[in-house]
Amino acid sequence: MKSTVAEITARFDNDVERFSNLDTGQSATIDAPLALELIAEAAAAATPRARRLLDVGCGAGNYSLKLLQALPGLDVTLVDLSRVYLRGFIPEGQIGLVKVGQAAQVFLDSNPNTGIEAHVSRIDPQATFTPENTYFRDDRVKQVVGVKLQLKDGTGYAKPGMPADGEILVSGTWPKGNRRSL
Repeated sequence: MKSTVAEITARFDNDVERFSNLDTGQSATIDAPLALELIAEAAAAATPRARRLLDVGCGAGNYSLKLLQALPGLDVTLVDLSRVYLRGFIPEGQIGLVKVGQAAQVFLDSNPNTGIEAHVSRIDPQATFTPENTYFRDDRVKQVVGVKLQLKDGTGYAKPGMPADGEILVSGTWPKGNRRSL
């Protein structure tokens, strides 16, 4: 999901206000506006024909905003690593059991017995064939519907691209101990 310039500006303004308060011990941020300006100017000078910027783990998008001032036509994409999600696929015949907002859990391969709380945040509007990276021919010919499971708090250990499985609660309650039911 791309942030608008207004959303980036609002996050930037909130962070500048928060970090410029010397009573909170953030005295090193007194030079932050100057540092932002110098870094943006250097980046613009080094890549004057840049057309796209991918800002990973950007937080408020401070550098992106400054760079947009130097390179106004820049197409900026912010990747907020605090909003990690799992993209999964549900067999077409079972998608009627899934609704946006429904409780879910995500199990990372690195810790497969502990679920991370999540919810269904998106259901694709139409079915597709299984993704092309499915290895067995019999699995590739099935129709599936893509879903997005938004993690409620995966910050610190869930990263984009990590292998994981997801479960969606279609009725009842989760098994005790947040353990995976196999």
